[in-house]
Amino acid sequence: MSSKELRRLELIQKLINASGLVSKKRSKPSNNIIANDDKIKVLAIISECYNDFGPTLAAEKLLQHHHYSFSVENHSQVDGGVCAVDS
Repeated sequence: MSSKELRRLELIQKLINASGLVSKKRSKPSNNIIANDDKIKVLAIISECYNDFGPTLAAEKLLQHHHYSFSVENHSQVDGGVCAVDS
């Protein structure tokens, strides 16, 4: 931490007490969360068409044929590990 950050935190602690040091983003939903209805649609498509595909190929096919753009990392968020992991 820089000295400027420490001075800022000390000032916040003096003015607001310890509660001022807690992140203001706490208990708010993430900006990157995927909507439930999108999850349901993508899961239905994956289970119907791409059940035996790995996450990378499934992501490519979802983009090409169904116009859903998800990164490979988000597939684990969407399908809960339903897709087989590429080996």
